[in-house]
Amino acid sequence: MIYRITYILISVCLTITPMLSGMMNSSQESQPADPDQYHIESNSQTDNQILWSFLDITQPTVNMLKYDVLHYEINLELDFNTESISGYGKVTLKSTADNISFIDLNLGNHLTVTQVLMNDTINLNYEHLDDHILKSYLNETIDSGDQISLMVYYSGFPSNSPYLKSMHFYEELGSHVCYTHTEPYGSRFWYPCKDFPFDKADSIDVIVTHPDNYTAVSNGLMQSRVDNGDGTATTHWHSGYPIATYLITIGCTDYELYSQPWEYSPGDTLSIDHYYYPGASPEISWSSIHAMIDYTIPALETFTYWFGQYPFIDERYGHNHYGSSGMEHQTMTSIGPARNEEMLIVHECAHHWCGNKITCENFHHVWLNEGFATYAECLYQLYHYGEDSYRDLLDYYKFYDVWKLYLDNINFYHINNGIYFKGCWVMYMLHMILGDDGFRQAMHQYFNDPELAYGTAITDDLEIICEEVYGAPMDWFFDQWLYQDGNPDYYFSYIFEPNPETENYTIFVAIDQKKEWETFIMPVEIRAHTSGYDSTITVFNDERSELFAFDFPGVPDSIQIDPEEKILCQVCYEDEFTAHIVSEDPDDGYVGVPYFYEFKAVGGTPPYNWSLINGRVPYGTDFHGGSSAYINGIPTSASEFLFTLRAVDSSVPPQESEQTFTLKVLPAAPMCGDLDYDQAVNVNDIVLLINYIYLDGDVPDPIEIGDVNCDGKIRLVDVIYIVNYVFRDGLEPCHDCP
Repeated sequence: MIYRITYILISVCLTITPMLSGMMNSSQESQPADPDQYHIESNSQTDNQILWSFLDITQPTVNMLKYDVLHYEINLELDFNTESISGYGKVTLKSTADNISFIDLNLGNHLTVTQVLMNDTINLNYEHLDDHILKSYLNETIDSGDQISLMVYYSGFPSNSPYLKSMHFYEELGSHVCYTHTEPYGSRFWYPCKDFPFDKADSIDVIVTHPDNYTAVSNGLMQSRVDNGDGTATTHWHSGYPIATYLITIGCTDYELYSQPWEYSPGDTLSIDHYYYPGASPEISWSSIHAMIDYTIPALETFTYWFGQYPFIDERYGHNHYGSSGMEHQTMTSIGPARNEEMLIVHECAHHWCGNKITCENFHHVWLNEGFATYAECLYQLYHYGEDSYRDLLDYYKFYDVWKLYLDNINFYHINNGIYFKGCWVMYMLHMILGDDGFRQAMHQYFNDPELAYGTAITDDLEIICEEVYGAPMDWFFDQWLYQDGNPDYYFSYIFEPNPETENYTIFVAIDQKKEWETFIMPVEIRAHTSGYDSTITVFNDERSELFAFDFPGVPDSIQIDPEEKILCQVCYEDEFTAHIVSEDPDDGYVGVPYFYEFKAVGGTPPYNWSLINGRVPYGTDFHGGSSAYINGIPTSASEFLFTLRAVDSSVPPQESEQTFTLKVLPAAPMCGDLDYDQAVNVNDIVLLINYIYLDGDVPDPIEIGDVNCDGKIRLVDVIYIVNYVFRDGLEPCHDCP
């Protein structure tokens, strides 16, 4: 195996305190939620098989890329007797290309279109195609920047949709209910739209005519309710925030309302409105209305702290009972009447930041919605219940050997536990790398970035912001966890020996990643214990097999890898510490300067038999193998030399270690006193040295060339030394520098 060694000098820490601590305390414990209860069931084979037969619904047409949706108006009458709908959907759009002669919209072909009007008055010809595309032919072409509206009159039975996610009528607990549940591609099966998350409407109006003893709820704020005098009423809802199609909702039944104010800042309140079935009222112990009332405001407080102000503060937050598990419809989260679960309320609330304010641009990156919201549950536990509850929920969501987060094939759209569980752990690991302050800063920047807020994002957008906070590229982190299956497994062993130079002990820790996954690159904590104290270092593990060495002031009685469980990984201790080469890349050499470097191995059974098995050492030098290993000679050519050594121990059977090294030979060594690098020491160098010492001039590079008498300091005596050499035939600058 090939090993690389990193040496780290550490200091002893008497205690290791947890990185995170709860900001608030509560004696109440909560049960973690199962992702199967969320709005996209993790293993719904029936749903996925149906999706498979409708591959064409997952991609926009070319025409859809040539316009931008500005507004949706949905005006429907709900007939509960026939469980049908009728009315119109109006799409206001702006062209982003020239010479557009038709507009494609998504609309299920189980619905019957009777008329399409442009700008409210002009009848258009149209085709309603088998792939659920409504193609409307314009009476004249439009160009980039032109704005038009299409009003589509239609009717039908939405529950007859060939796709499970749509509008449904059903009866439960004595209530006859109409509700919607459409993520990812089901909005087209109840209203005409461009049904892809990359194009959000700037605002919406939802107008519902319904039995006058019913209440209709939707997104945003209610604008009006008019009694029509014929047994029906018409309710108008409006939202002025950008919104994705799958987040638009209608809920209609004999709802009752429970409202509570949330004072989100001194003197400012937001109405929290819970619409519940009479058969699942607060008097019913199992009703989810209890979780809505008890946990919504604590959830909003948590995410305001971690992510910033509630994104839809000018409207409201609410819940309505509906016929599925849970769905984060914007400003009106839908919850099943029997889902009396704290974490479900918390999860869907979190989506108002991760999913609603910033929506995944496409469902390849849906982990940005679901992984975020699942980790948000953990942040909620930390905020309200403390470190132990936080860790318990993280442990519940720890699953190994899960496939990658990026969904290659969104045609099949197989949302799996990995999106929730692994996504949660990726957010947690990001938190651990950035630290509390850095993570919170990154979250506030992400959710308030003017290019992303109320729009869409892909993982690269999150990565860019995290890199700004981290201060260095993070592609090594995001690429592996997004596009790579599995997780690291760390097999480790260690050995120690006295270090006569420091009077401490040098500990050698070998880490191997043995599973079939590609190598994971991560900062890994190593903790050494001895009687009365312990010490933790962080190493950057970026090799399949790697050896780390560090000083420790005592004989270690145990070593731990990832002791705080900051990585989604499995750790296994191996008793035998096999033979390892422990040398780093050799020191640089200089042309014409004598060179010597010796290599070292530990572990296994000494002595070792060394050999050069690949590459070459610098010209003018030789590698000496056998019972020892060293390079000596005088380099004659400046270059970079790559070579691999093998050390075989005396065990039966023998153990061996291989390591590849890079040795750089630089041009002739810089002359002491030659600050202008012209291969001569003269008056120009005197001026540069005086400028550096007294006038804040350029720093010599390397700095040792300014130390012309080689006493370890650069000061006036060096100026005198070089003046004597240049003008008085004094001693030449020390030839041993640098």
